Amino acid sequence: MNFIETYVLKKILDKALKEVNKLFGKENFQIILSSQQTEDKIRFHLNKIVNWSNEISFRDLEEAKSTSQIYVDLDFYLTPKKLLYSGNSPKQIHSIKNIFSVTDKHIVLLGQPGAGKLLQ
Repeated sequence: MNFIETYVLKKILDKALKEVNKLFGKENFQIILSSQQTEDKIRFHLNKIVNWSNEISFRDLEEAKSTSQIYVDLDFYLTPKKLLYSGNSPKQIHSIKNIFSVTDKHIVLLGQPGAGKLLQ
């Protein structure tokens, strides 16, 4: 982590510890972890999340596969939906990797969970 991330994390943790102590202080509840211990626990948890999300395993697979090995580029249309299926306009198909070079306007990606909105 760089200096700014470390500083912001420290400030967030300090504030969170104060609020938790305020909340539970009425019942003589106290957190015994120091800020450094809390940071270490959060860092450990974040590393576990990163490791968990880096690979996918199914019962039918011989071994786990890296997320980067199974990622499939998403193609999308820039043609308005009402014109897309009318047959009157050419379809402008683009790759998701080039989404920011195609237009300088704001972009909203909509889709169901798992539909491929994640940009890697």
